[in-house]
Amino acid sequence: MEASIENNKALLRAIKSKQIMKTSELLKFASNNYQIGLLAEKGEITSLGAGFYSHPSIDPFNAYILVVAKYYPQAIISNITALVIHKLSDERVDFVDVDVSRDQSIRNKIISCHRVPDSHLIGVLEMNFQGQLIRIY
Repeated sequence: MEASIENNKALLRAIKSKQIMKTSELLKFASNNYQIGLLAEKGEITSLGAGFYSHPSIDPFNAYILVVAKYYPQAIISNITALVIHKLSDERVDFVDVDVSRDQSIRNKIISCHRVPDSHLIGVLEMNFQGQLIRIY
C-alpha cells in the first residue's frame, strides 16, 4: 500500500511537470490502468480521452493542443481551432482540426485530421503555446 502511495506521488509530480502524458508513460509510475483511472476519478489527473491525461490545472482545450504539439509534431493546427488560438473566434472546439500531408494520417478521437496536398500546406507559422512549439496557419 505504501509503495502505491509513493508511486501516485511520483506520477503526480511527473504529470505536473510534463503537463500531459500518454497512458503508456503513466504506467511507468502506476502499477496498472485501474490505478490511473482512480486518480482520474478523484480529479487528481484529467482524462482527455484517447489515452491521454493532463494535470487538472490545465484547461482541456489547451491540453488537446499540447497533445498535438507533443505527440503529432508534423500536424498543422487549422480551421476553427486555429482561429480560436489566434483569438479570432470564441467558438467551442470539441476536437482539434489539423492538416497533414496526403501521405500521412492521424487517427485519434480528439483530432480531426484533414489530409491535403503538399501545395496547400503554405503559410505555416511556428508558435510557442504554453511552452510547446506548435505548427499553425
